[in-house]
Amino acid sequence: MTGATTLRAFGIGLAAIAVALGGALIGGNLWPRVARVEQKVVAPAVNAVTAPRDAADGGDFADVIAAACPAIVAIDQSATPARDDAADNSAATSAPARPIGFIVSADGYIVASDRVLSAGGALRVMLGDGRVLAARRVGDDPLSGIALLKIDGSGFSSLQFADAALPPIGTQAVALAAPEARGCVADPAMVSADFASGRPDARAFVRLRPAPEAAFAGAPVLDRTGRVIGIVGLGGIARAPGADPALLLPGGTASRVFATLLRSDGATNNFGFVAQDLSAPLAARIGTDRQQGAMIALIASGSAAARAGLHAGDVIFTANGTPVANATELARALDGAGDTVTLDVMRRADRISITMRGG
Repeated sequence: MTGATTLRAFGIGLAAIAVALGGALIGGNLWPRVARVEQKVVAPAVNAVTAPRDAADGGDFADVIAAACPAIVAIDQSATPARDDAADNSAATSAPARPIGFIVSADGYIVASDRVLSAGGALRVMLGDGRVLAARRVGDDPLSGIALLKIDGSGFSSLQFADAALPPIGTQAVALAAPEARGCVADPAMVSADFASGRPDARAFVRLRPAPEAAFAGAPVLDRTGRVIGIVGLGGIARAPGADPALLLPGGTASRVFATLLRSDGATNNFGFVAQDLSAPLAARIGTDRQQGAMIALIASGSAAARAGLHAGDVIFTANGTPVANATELARALDGAGDTVTLDVMRRADRISITMRGG
């Protein structure tokens, strides 16, 4: 072997060693990243659906709670027979001691649960700034369970309802209460299911997981924007103090009930249901290709609507032959319908005819 050949072989050897070392270094840096990505992909997706993330994961609710807390009130009904809805709750240290309400307008309208308020007697509202103001009860909707109170004044901090009729599955949220109007307590949860993903014959439900404590009945549930996506414990039908706290009355439905209570004595029609405007996202959620109509959001047990076979999620598009584009048009049609009305309904992809008879 000549000197030149020896040098060439030596150079090739050095190059091969350099390539091997470089590959080892590159592989050492890249392989852990590839492994981590692969691990994230194959991790069970069920964990993201069945349990809410820790509040610190992806941002917490501290700012939302701080901004919303001035609108949360405690309701003193000490002039009426006492009711201790948290008496059997072992976690009494974190549960509100008084009924909960929240201010929904700067001029002092308050939404609360009529299922935890006494039927009569004087009411006082305790604000976070130390004021205690007399409140009057201006309306109740027996089906939704909403009670509407009013305090005199202006410039009150208030909460807004979310625009969506149904909060999306997986929405991270927090229920908020002020036990004695001396600061707020929070109960985190996630929207885990609704009637579109559950029983096909549901009267109504949007479910939270984990369920808030029972004493949070009537508390607003806020998303990360600070809007009210629902009210704890008002998503069931039974009018009882033991209503399931896991069931959420959606913010879109609550907003409609509130607006109707401002105009009249109740939001429930004679047939025993509450309807919601159909939107494109809502239509996609319930699996219908209708672009207009009124979606049934809540049905009373034993009502004419229930007896006729209406389900939550049904979309009404005619009433006694009159086209219905939204919930307001449906309400007008029902007002003049008398005791019997025939509805054309879309249930997902199926078109059906339902006749309701009142009484």
